[in-house]
Amino acid sequence: MTFRPRAALAALLAAMMVVSACGSTGGRTSSENLTPAQRNLRQEAERFNQTVGEGAIAGAILGGIIGAIVSDDNRLAGAAIGAAAGAVVGGGAGYFVAVQNEEYASQEARLNAEIDAAQQDVARYREIVRTTQQVVDQHKARIAQLNSQYRAGQVSLTTVRTEQATMEEDLELIDGLIQENRNMVANYDEEIASNRQQGVPAQDLSAARADLVREREALQAQYDELVAAVSGLPTE
Repeated sequence: MTFRPRAALAALLAAMMVVSACGSTGGRTSSENLTPAQRNLRQEAERFNQTVGEGAIAGAILGGIIGAIVSDDNRLAGAAIGAAAGAVVGGGAGYFVAVQNEEYASQEARLNAEIDAAQQDVARYREIVRTTQQVVDQHKARIAQLNSQYRAGQVSLTTVRTEQATMEEDLELIDGLIQENRNMVANYDEEIASNRQQGVPAQDLSAARADLVREREALQAQYDELVAAVSGLPTE
């Protein structure tokens, strides 16, 4: 099977389109109208998007090239499909991308780097949970205020809908962080299994994985709490 430069170019273009589509978040509320906690939540989400995006780009390009090579009938379609699959796999790698792409002097050095990355993952998610709780508490207080003002005729339904849209933006961000946590945990599972097969200790990575799951559960509870609160806003 012969490698063709034109197919490689198609793979690169497909990868760029896939990653561009994944990174598109649409219009957002102006930062001037956000609380400090909301701005912090968006900054944390952007940090993850940048890290995940780097892995997605690498995965999409590699997957696109492989897809183009193996798809004899339609190389462009193969490139696009391979790029999409590669973006998903690469994107799920998160902080492990940098660690796994490096060469180390020993297995011990590699394991230490993985543990450091895992601890960073956990620390960041703990901060995200702390910030998210602030956002949820602020929204719940504002929802109670809006309900009272609406019943008193002090605010219009349009005003309520405008503020609800911002709350739903925050829900979207929180849900994205929950999904990314799942991707990261899946990547940890693969790394832990690989280490065990090689006889490499996996206790520290397993502990970090458990911590990540706990933070995700806390984040999910916060998400559910905010969904319930938003559902209590006036509808007519």
